[in-house]
Amino acid sequence: MKLKDIVHFRNLLAKFEPNPRCHVAIDHLRSLIHQVDGQDIRLPNRVEDLMAHLSTVESGVNNFMEVVRDMDRQLMTLVQGLEPAMLENSREVHCMQPLTDKSDRILQRQLTMDEADRDRLVGKINNIADWRMPAMILRPGLESFVDIMVGWDPLYVVDERSELLDPCVAKFNPEYQRRLRKYTVNDHGAAPYLKDLPDNQFGLILAYNYFNYKPLEVVKQYLSEIAVKLRPGGEAIVTYNDCDWAHGVALAEQAFMSYVPGRYLIEHARGIGLIVSTQHRGTGDVCWLVLKKPGEMHSIRGGQSLAKILARPK
Repeated sequence: MKLKDIVHFRNLLAKFEPNPRCHVAIDHLRSLIHQVDGQDIRLPNRVEDLMAHLSTVESGVNNFMEVVRDMDRQLMTLVQGLEPAMLENSREVHCMQPLTDKSDRILQRQLTMDEADRDRLVGKINNIADWRMPAMILRPGLESFVDIMVGWDPLYVVDERSELLDPCVAKFNPEYQRRLRKYTVNDHGAAPYLKDLPDNQFGLILAYNYFNYKPLEVVKQYLSEIAVKLRPGGEAIVTYNDCDWAHGVALAEQAFMSYVPGRYLIEHARGIGLIVSTQHRGTGDVCWLVLKKPGEMHSIRGGQSLAKILARPK
């Protein structure tokens, strides 16, 4: 019995709880009784009979759904029995990554994502863009997100090795390259990982296709540090391998990505004071959280040079 099969069973049950169609049907029957009761023609005991049967229907639906919920609880018990091994495997894979993950291999990793999800993510980034605020990208890699974030000032690009930042930096002319803030981090050593970056400064932190390969405790540590790095009102957008979903478990079982159930990240984010404004599970490999630090963003900056920053043509 594989964990992905158990989680797939839970995902199937989740489609039926709560099931709005059941409530719509009951409301429809209740409306019919109301109309019957409002007629001038009175048929003996008919309204009472209908009410009694409706009560039976409601009780039956509630009992049915309670069995579904109990099945889910049983499945969750099975999940919790298999989780420790999955979490430990993700830790072991992470420990080996400095030896096994070459830079070119890391840069070639991509998340499968349809155009609708990409547009949704780009739209979110654009909607919160504010040139007055610094922003950070964890693992800009070969993705195009850096191209739409150059308006944030300054823009920090962060990864584990300087060569992982080279393709991102090389997109721009030397003048803008000097404006970029380049940092490397080491999450295989002692925390904090982001100790060299300023606190309470960032309006946006994007971690795309970065936490997908980190074990749960490392991702939680990053989130704790991100909460410190964001300024009030700032937001973080982070992708991860959601193992509350069977597809994510399958990727973790094959050691393609880490075992990181979204329920644990959401619980941790709320525990450190972040607001979970969005949990999006898209097509393919894409799952992300949008986390907001309580408060409103403010800046005393009053102007910016009128110039447009463009990536070098390919």
